[in-house]
Amino acid sequence: MPFASLEKLIDRSGQGAQRFWDTVHDTMSEALIVVTPDRRIVYGNESARKILNISLEEARGRPCLESMECPQCGCACKLFESGGVHDLEVVLYTPERRVFRKNARLLKDADGQVLGGVETFVDVTEEQAERLELERRAELLHTERKRSDALLKEVSEGVFALDPELRIKDYSPAMHTLTGFTPEEATGQPFFELLGLPAPDVTELEALADRSQDVVVTRKSGRPQSVQLRFLPLRFGSEDVMGLMRPAAPQAPEVERLEREYGFAGMLSRAPVMRDLFRLLESVADTEANILIQGESGTGKELVARAIHGLSSRGTHPFYAVNCATFTGSLLLSELFGHERGAFTGAYKTQRGKLELAERGTLLLDEVSEIPLQHQALLLRVLESRRFERVGGTESIPLHARVVAAANQDLMQAVEQGRLRSDLFFRLNVIPVRIPPLRERPEDIEILLRYFLWKANTRGKPAHPIPPAVLDALTAYPWPGNVRELKNVAEYLCFICEDGIRLKDLPAHILQRGAAPSSAPLPACTPSAPTPAAELDERARILAALETHHYKKAKAATTLGMDRTTLWRKMRRLGIDDR
Repeated sequence: MPFASLEKLIDRSGQGAQRFWDTVHDTMSEALIVVTPDRRIVYGNESARKILNISLEEARGRPCLESMECPQCGCACKLFESGGVHDLEVVLYTPERRVFRKNARLLKDADGQVLGGVETFVDVTEEQAERLELERRAELLHTERKRSDALLKEVSEGVFALDPELRIKDYSPAMHTLTGFTPEEATGQPFFELLGLPAPDVTELEALADRSQDVVVTRKSGRPQSVQLRFLPLRFGSEDVMGLMRPAAPQAPEVERLEREYGFAGMLSRAPVMRDLFRLLESVADTEANILIQGESGTGKELVARAIHGLSSRGTHPFYAVNCATFTGSLLLSELFGHERGAFTGAYKTQRGKLELAERGTLLLDEVSEIPLQHQALLLRVLESRRFERVGGTESIPLHARVVAAANQDLMQAVEQGRLRSDLFFRLNVIPVRIPPLRERPEDIEILLRYFLWKANTRGKPAHPIPPAVLDALTAYPWPGNVRELKNVAEYLCFICEDGIRLKDLPAHILQRGAAPSSAPLPACTPSAPTPAAELDERARILAALETHHYKKAKAATTLGMDRTTLWRKMRRLGIDDR
């Protein structure tokens, strides 16, 4: 009875309408089947015939289970059990095993009597296979990750991964122990800035690959931590960089003795002028007044800034250093103030600036005179109001960090030349701190040289003795690169001298300038216009270093005892083509 009623319903519009709807149904990619309440097939489209593997005439009136092998429907039909089926995956053998997504609804007459049901089937065999393969791979990756995480927990070395922008992508538990920063705090942060290290360029990073070096990182608490750092470039086309970090080897007794007798907040000296400086740093560390650190390149301006930070109550908060000479105007604003998403081309996400990241810590603005004039007014306003906005933003953010400025030239001269606003200079120069150059504290040359020789000694042998003639030559040399240059010379001597340091082992430019010390007093630290002869000599030294290293500025700067920014600035002043 139900079968006849349903047939009559389908054909009630006449043969023409029936052919029309048959054509419509046959264009469907889904298989469509109409069944009676007792689960007999009464209608099907062309796609259904392929599933049934028999003609529709043969299937008509037969139970659906005789035409389709469907294990899920063998016990009870979910369509007539629950009134409908939504996205049910069923297995049909047609004749090979295929997986279909089944949807079905009941057909009822005007009185609500169930006449049958309409079922559609979509072949999802390949889709299911792909999904199962993805799930299998995800499970394998999850298992491998759990295994690697378990291994990393047992490894004392810190392991980290950096993306091409040198931001932290991955971070092992040992890194938390070594640095104090949790994986959540470290992930996404610039690795070198987070740990208070100078950021290398790409060529320097490549030069460090597969080679260990001892560095001092700044822990989250602000305390320095000596570690051994090693970079391992990842293979298989990845642009990421993997790194290893471990605690530095125990220091030699001589190093500990020098630090104990002459050390102060990461610096080393026995010169009276430096002892006066140390006392000044202790007295101003906990003030809120702005500090301006002035000193020649290589004297340790960042070390002094870190000492002020560490001695103050801000020492447990972050320390950041920004070299203003390495950023163009717009990039410097983003570096200091941060930016909102969409503020400029390439601003794909909101980024906090160093003023915000420093929180209640310290921000060092190095080479402050290199800030473009049009942006100096913005910095002045921030220092006066103690508030700022991100680039492209409207929210006023309070400034909690202490701002310390540094320069390697006479800033009064920069004011007179119109390169630095006088109001900004006086705002920064509340407490002036002058670092004497190495030539003004010759008594430090011997202890610094011994210290650097011991630090550079990686072969486990006693450090080489220093003959008086060598000390005389080193003391007579004016050290234009200051402590940084002396450190480079110590590393050079440590690796070329096998049986002791001899006078002839010193670099040629030191022998030429230091062999016959002048009786004239040493020049003062206050920067002044160099004489033509001095400029020619400096130009010759820079050109020689550039030629030796095939104009690779990073290596040339190391040889000259200065950083890349200082070298670039001197090249520009002296008219040296960088090729």
